[in-house]
Amino acid sequence: GAGGSPGPVVVMTWAPEDTASTNMPGMIAMAQAFEAYVNDSGGLNGRKLKVLTCNEDDDAVAVTECAQQAADNDAVAVVGSYSQQGGAFTSMLTSNDIPYVGGYGITQDEFESPLSYPVNGGLPALLAGSGLQLAGLCKKVALVRPDSITGDQFPIFLDQGLKAAGRQPVTDRREADDATDYTAVAEQAVGDDQPSTCVSAVLG
Repeated sequence: GAGGSPGPVVVMTWAPEDTASTNMPGMIAMAQAFEAYVNDSGGLNGRKLKVLTCNEDDDAVAVTECAQQAADNDAVAVVGSYSQQGGAFTSMLTSNDIPYVGGYGITQDEFESPLSYPVNGGLPALLAGSGLQLAGLCKKVALVRPDSITGDQFPIFLDQGLKAAGRQPVTDRREADDATDYTAVAEQAVGDDQPSTCVSAVLG
């Protein structure tokens, strides 16, 4: 209000925690540590930084609720977050004019939303680069990955690197989305009759 001190700069960070599949509790902890560091250093031009955190629970409904919480608290941005539910949160943030800055880059939606600002190539660039590296060492490549909508994109990205190096497409091996051990399916992917096969495992 007039004559009062400016309120805090509000941002949000979300990530999945305590799920049966992918968990990123470090993102939440880092956001909280950064909030403390900024405020202990004088804030942002004298204003406090307030970092809201939310467990998006690897669920489209939950991440939509996180985005609504950001809107309800007048967050200026959602920063440095992770979610495989890009289709859910990008539409919610766009409808509330909230930018998504420095996300993990795991879904295509993060590269297509007009209010999303990834700071690197994300998972597509990582997997395509891995394909190029593997092509220099392996005649065949098998990919072990979660059987999920997001996981369905992984072989597409890896194949881009393999194709550029003149190798054949990856052999796609799926495992349950909540699997914690890929050993058995990785061993099946290699097999005694395919000693030239390299195995790349990607979790969600």
